Amino acid sequence: ALPQADEINVATYNLQRFFDDVNDPAVGEPVLTTAAYDKRLNKASLGIRNYLHFPDILGAVEVESLSVLTTLANRINADAVANGQPDPQYVAYLMEGNDVGGIDVGFLVKTAEVAAGVPRVQVGLVEQHGKNTQWIQPDGTSSLLNDRPPLSLEAVVNFADGRQFPLTAIVVHQRSLNGNETDDAAGARVRAKRQAQAVFLAELLQARQSADPAEHVLVMGDFNAFEFNDGYVDALGTITGQPAADDETIVTGDGIDLVNPDYQTLTWLLPPESSYSYTFDGVVQSLDHVVASSSLLTASDVGNLRVSHARINADFPETARNSGDTPTRLADHDPTLVLIQLQMQQFADLGVAANADQYRVEAGQTL
Repeated sequence: ALPQADEINVATYNLQRFFDDVNDPAVGEPVLTTAAYDKRLNKASLGIRNYLHFPDILGAVEVESLSVLTTLANRINADAVANGQPDPQYVAYLMEGNDVGGIDVGFLVKTAEVAAGVPRVQVGLVEQHGKNTQWIQPDGTSSLLNDRPPLSLEAVVNFADGRQFPLTAIVVHQRSLNGNETDDAAGARVRAKRQAQAVFLAELLQARQSADPAEHVLVMGDFNAFEFNDGYVDALGTITGQPAADDETIVTGDGIDLVNPDYQTLTWLLPPESSYSYTFDGVVQSLDHVVASSSLLTASDVGNLRVSHARINADFPETARNSGDTPTRLADHDPTLVLIQLQMQQFADLGVAANADQYRVEAGQTL
């Protein structure tokens, strides 16, 4: 289904180690050939244009640098014009983090005008959170907590008829699950770090809604966590203010509710057979999520929410990477898409709050 005129299109896409063809001596990154880089740019452009349908805001994960994300933005803009599609005039935002492999999180933002002098998305503050935050490891030493620090973008989405919707997007890439299950010191460190990152993000969200209870927030990206408690670390439960009890996880000291009112994981709105974003050893699972604030879900001018994954990666074989003229298997994660319907002003003025059973969920295999 295509986004409708009354809908705001927000997506997140893990682009899987999206590096360019220039060597960065400070990072031990793979350096692509120019042909390979161009192929990846083309596959990303095809997916974002034709399967995500030009998101107003796209949270990008695993991108090398602002230069690379800007190159992708310019490629999408040029490809749109060349293919007779409206130019989205994407602008890239990215701040360097701490990842030793050189990957970061960022945003593509649609700035094409919807009326004279009025961009589709007007960007305010872009801020990185916790780049220098330290945490105490199980062995008592300290280390940087956030390899890919969360990045927030405060924006206003404009409609041609004059309607506006303030929206804050936060893109994240949390610590991976690698080593999470091992019964040794390394596994204990992984679990403790995943929990510490979840607590950091939960406290960030709570601080924001304490400062501005009306702020509309979507947190998106690769959480490297399931929507349920996996018995090791209940990362999403901690982040949303719905943590499992301390004795229901291996990591100790969790189970504390840090967020009130709760955030909601929109993955739960999908039917189980459509909720996966990733395939690991033949097992489908959901690692890529969008998490919404209560203030957004209950906003009087918000109607239906439609949630889905674009099926362009997880269901395809590795050999699909070789084809530069399709979007398939650019990455190992499927993008996540949320469409937010903004009600017509005359109905929004009635002040009738939306609630969970009003949301329409679309689980189409391909958007």
